[in-house]
This record gives sequence, C-alpha cells and structure tokens, in this order.
Amino acid sequence: MLCASAASSPLLAQTPAFPPDHHPWGRFPIGSWKLVRVVSEAMDAQGRVATVTTTETKTTLVASDAASYTLRTDVTVEVAGRRFASAPQTSKHGYYGETPGQPVSVKQLGDSQLSLDGRMVACELRQAVVE
Repeated sequence: MLCASAASSPLLAQTPAFPPDHHPWGRFPIGSWKLVRVVSEAMDAQGRVATVTTTETKTTLVASDAASYTLRTDVTVEVAGRRFASAPQTSKHGYYGETPGQPVSVKQLGDSQLSLDGRMVACELRQAVVE
C-alpha cells in the first residue's frame, strides 16, 4: 500500500528526472576512466629537491543506470622509487550528488533563456536539494 501511494504521489510525479547524459560520468560507457597524477617535491634547507612523491589516482566507471553510477578508485603512491598501491575503493552516487538511499527533492522553477555566443538558448531551471 505504501509503495502504491508513494508512486502515485503528485510530488514524485512532478519531480523532473536528471538525464544521465547531463552528468560528467553519465555520458560515458562502462569502462571509461580518468587518471590524475600529482607530483610533489620536498626541498631541503638549500632549496634542492630532497624527495619526490608521485600519486596516481585512476577512477573507472564500473556501472551506471538511469538513477546512479558506480566508480572504482585505485590509488598508487611512489616514494623513493617504491610503489605502494592501496586497496581499490568503490562508491555509488546519484546524479544529483546523493548517496544511495539519500532523499533528494527537485523543483522545476520554470523556463528561461541563456545567451551563448550571441544566440539565445531555451533552458529549464531546476532546484535540487539533497536532504
């Protein structure tokens, strides 16, 4: 009974969906990845490089559907020529930034226009609140 009444709720029926292709991860196929490499140098008292640390973070899209996406993050740190890999971390996110099960309310505020390179483009204004 609760599911039936929640599904027919006017509030839920008016909540506009977030098209996955409008999200940075939502438009890519499963298996897509990004790699961020940060190189840090520590200097000694004379201003010479004493140590170099390289951190690589690889983030891979492992699943996605109409409401959420799942990322696997692998981190490797290299210090003094030795590489250390941490255990991969997996995290699931909603397209509004919510975690699984976290409620989000979305209101459609109306329509507007945006000027892009001198052209007017029709837009829909929305307000999302992650609770």
